[in-house]
Amino acid sequence: MEQIIYLKLLNGEDIVATLLEETNSEAIITNPLQIRTVLNPLNNLMLSGFYSWIPIKEIINSKFILDKNNIMAMVTVPEDVITAYNGYLNNTSSKDDEKESEESKNSNSPDDLSDLREDSIEELLLRTADPKTIH
Repeated sequence: MEQIIYLKLLNGEDIVATLLEETNSEAIITNPLQIRTVLNPLNNLMLSGFYSWIPIKEIINSKFILDKNNIMAMVTVPEDVITAYNGYLNNTSSKDDEKESEESKNSNSPDDLSDLREDSIEELLLRTADPKTIH
């Protein structure tokens, strides 16, 4: 039975994914999303969001085999996390479909960076990043 799980990996990553199969030594997952948390400097609240753990959209729904030696914790998630997870996957999928449809209509037009979707946490990170460098 497929279930949505949270994984804390030894390298510190927080992942939510669909568990397809589990053995004594492995967890087989699909649609893995990384959870990132940042502090909003405007109100000192922590914001969490999903990001694609696998940056290649064509393979995100492939099967990924994780060695349990690399997993610190694996638990099922509450219903609100399942809803957010499924919403992210559905939203990303429908936006990709819309973009592909638009690109097929405008196949001669150059790529437009304004078409790229950025999550609110990514935008927050960019706005709060210190533009100064030590160089």
